[in-house]
Amino acid sequence: MFAENVSCLVEVHVERLQVSDRGLGAASNCLGLEILQLVKTPECTNVGLVVIADGCKHLRKLHIDGSKRNRIGDEGLIAIARRCMFQRLAPSVNWPLTKMQIRGMPGLSG
Repeated sequence: MFAENVSCLVEVHVERLQVSDRGLGAASNCLGLEILQLVKTPECTNVGLVVIADGCKHLRKLHIDGSKRNRIGDEGLIAIARRCMFQRLAPSVNWPLTKMQIRGMPGLSG
């Protein structure tokens, strides 16, 4: 896995790659990760974001540009907001936020 021996990554941008929750699990080994961008990664789910939230306590920015097949929802996003140094979510225009997400996340306005 790419992140087993890499602890100093601060930003990861994944776009149009077949990355799953297992890949996010590897990225969670990057303890200093501050910025995570997931663009068109339909295999990533709440499970992967919870793992990121548990491992990457310094995460401060999350950008998700999903598609109609997006499988990330309230559970994963709220885990990031509550467990990390989260400051900003940058959702795509195609990704509607729920009232629960807006209420549960600092730095997010609806």
